[in-house]
Amino acid sequence: MNINKETVTELIMERNFLTKKADTDEYLSLYHDTQPVQSKYWNGFGQPPTITFRTDFDDIAYNKRRQSDRDLVKGRFQGGNIGWIEADQIELFACAYKKDIDKIFSGVKGAGVLDYVTCWYLKAARLFRIQILKLHL
Repeated sequence: MNINKETVTELIMERNFLTKKADTDEYLSLYHDTQPVQSKYWNGFGQPPTITFRTDFDDIAYNKRRQSDRDLVKGRFQGGNIGWIEADQIELFACAYKKDIDKIFSGVKGAGVLDYVTCWYLKAARLFRIQILKLHL
C-alpha cells in the first residue's frame, strides 16, 4: 500500500463511515473508540449523539434503547462538558477525569502517585486479564 494524502484521506473516510453505512457492530466499535461522545447542537436535550446519516439503522432509537437499559450513560468530562459513555467504561473514565485516584485504585501500592495515563494502562491490564480469564473458561 502506497501511503500518500489520498490514501490516508480515503482510509479516514472509510473508518468514519463516510463512504459506506455502518452496521450495528461497526457503529459500536466507532462509538467505543470515540467516547466520551458529546451531543451536538442538532441533538435534542438529553439525547445521546447520533450519526444517523452514516448508519444502516435508526441509531436514534438504538441509542435511546441503550440509554433506557443503562448501557449508555451521561457524565461530565473534559472540563465539565457533558459526554456519553458506555456503562462498562465508567471506571476508565472516572480514572481519567477524576482527581481522587486513591479511591478508584484502593489497594494498589503507590496509587496516590499515579498519573492519568498510568491509570489507563492499569485499566487496560485489568481488561486484558478479564478477557484472558474468559478465554480459559
